[in-house]
This record gives sequence, C-alpha cells and structure tokens, in this order.
Amino acid sequence: MSYFVWVKKMRIRAFPLLVATASISGLSSGSYAQAIRVDGASAGTAIGKLAVEEFQKIKKDALHLVPGISGSAGGLRKLCANAIDVANSARPMLKEELAACQKAGMEFIELPVAFDAVTVVVNRRNDFVTSLTVDELKRVWGVSAQGKVVRWSQVNARFPNAPLKLLGPDSQYEQANTFTEAILGPGQPARHDYMASVDDRVLVQGVARDVNTLSYLPYAIYLENRGTLKLVPIVSSTNGAAANPSPEATASEAYALLVRPLFLYVNAKSLEKPMVREFVEFTLMNGKRLVQAARYTPLSEAAYKLGLAHVRGRSIGTAWGGTVPVGVTPGEVEKRLATL
Repeated sequence: MSYFVWVKKMRIRAFPLLVATASISGLSSGSYAQAIRVDGASAGTAIGKLAVEEFQKIKKDALHLVPGISGSAGGLRKLCANAIDVANSARPMLKEELAACQKAGMEFIELPVAFDAVTVVVNRRNDFVTSLTVDELKRVWGVSAQGKVVRWSQVNARFPNAPLKLLGPDSQYEQANTFTEAILGPGQPARHDYMASVDDRVLVQGVARDVNTLSYLPYAIYLENRGTLKLVPIVSSTNGAAANPSPEATASEAYALLVRPLFLYVNAKSLEKPMVREFVEFTLMNGKRLVQAARYTPLSEAAYKLGLAHVRGRSIGTAWGGTVPVGVTPGEVEKRLATL
C-alpha cells in the first residue's frame, strides 16, 4: 500500500509521485512544505495514516492521504530510483536493492518502527481447519506442490476432499518475504498457481467469498476483517504447541517464526525538506503510541530514541546484510539498530 501526503489547501488532483509545493504556517520563516512521497508495504500504511492525523493537529494545516499499491519491493525500487522520500517495507532491503541504491547514488536511513505477525487465515465459515503445522504449510506452498496439491485432503487426511484455493502476495513484487523464507527456507521459491495481489484488500475479499480459501496477511489486516476471516493458529516444529499471532505472542517470542519487523527507509537527501524531516521525527517520537493504535507491536522506547538519533545524525546504511530475517526477536532488532 502506498500513500502521498500533501497540503490540502492546494486542491490539486493527485497523480502517482505528484510533488506539490506551498508555504505552511507554523514552520520556520522562509520554509516550504513539499509533498511527502511515500510508497511500499500495506503493513505500514495504518501507522502512517495515524501519524498523518496526529501531525495535522500540530501543524494545523490539514494533510491529505491517498492510498495506492506497490508493496515492499515496489516501494524500495522507487526509493532507490530517488522517486520517493520514504518507503514502507515489511522486510529489510535485499542485496539487489542495496546494489540498485548504490548505483543510483541514493543514501538511505533504515528505521525499524514496529513488529507484525504474518497471520494465516481461512474463511470464517471454515469448520475443519483449527490449526496448521509448519510441515502442512510447506506441503501447501512449496514449488513441488504446484499443480499437484489442489485439495484439502492432500494437506491432511482429516480434511475434506474439497478444492484448495490459495491467495497470496504477488511473487513478482514480493520475491522474498517472511512467510516464504520461514516456511519454505531461505531462497526457496513458492508455487505460482495461486491468485496473487499486492493489495491486502483483494486477498481479504477472496477469502471472504469462498469457504475453501487459504491466505496470509498482516495481523492488523486480519483484525480489521475478523468478521469474515478466521485466524489459523500455527503449530511450530520446535515445541509442538499451536500459537496465535497476538501482540503478546509477538513480544514473548511464542510466535517468533512468522514475526517480522516493519521498516521505514528514508531517502537521506529528502531530510533536507523540512516537512519530510519533521514528519519522520514526529513518527519516531510518538512511535509506541502510534504503533499500538494501529494494532501492531511496538519496539522499545530506547529503539525509537535510537532511530531518532540516526535521523538527526544522518546514520546511513543497513544492519541486515541484504537478507530477510526469520524468527527475529525484539532484542536483536534493537541490537542491530545500535550498530549503524
């Protein structure tokens, strides 16, 4: 999900990557507000919306937010091309994305802002799936299942001989994500014979329409749609217990396999724009409250303060080496943040 923020007074129709400029009362004399061009993962959109609403109250001049679609990979691609100011991402930058940024001479500041738990869902009327194991998910999503594992009874003999319908993120945009890395293993491809979209709303609608569908979503998206979706607890191979992706389970590491940090990647040059700098700083200074209100799991207060120091000190680069972490803990995120 992507969004573009600009001064409402302009009354200009929005197009992708539109940049509007206008003077803003409340900023230092002579400063100007420019569009804050943001794109990327839907998982960060709810946090961004709340940040905009709160930022309006301070700046007094209303900001407007228009949703779009790009996904983590699409947002990072635009960031590396210097086409946007901030990218939301549900994973760290990959090696090829780091290379693209370097080639374009684009320096960025990496800011973890929250934790999300990837949530496996089925239709609310599904009465036979009460949990799934990691092995069953692997049996469903592995590339060897393509065109072969097409009925629920092939996943587990206890399940009915009903058609298995799969929905998921578009692999063209999200070639590496926490779910595939955790369930299938690092670098392992998923099957391609499923309905794909980078828009979570499309996935929600697809699951809500058919009792035999299976998908996975950000936890906050599940909560917004729990009237039509049913959460599926996951049985880990480590302890054999089924766990739900609640904030408590995320914080306690009980659901660690499918927990992922959410990031803001900020174009370092864009911080020269007062509106961009102030908005990013505001988001970090109010990080815990905003993240909790958006129904994600916050980082520690120390992590947000460290991120704010990185913004003010222009600490560039990544702490993740171009790979997608699996089973990452809050402590590890804070430890890596401190290395930048």
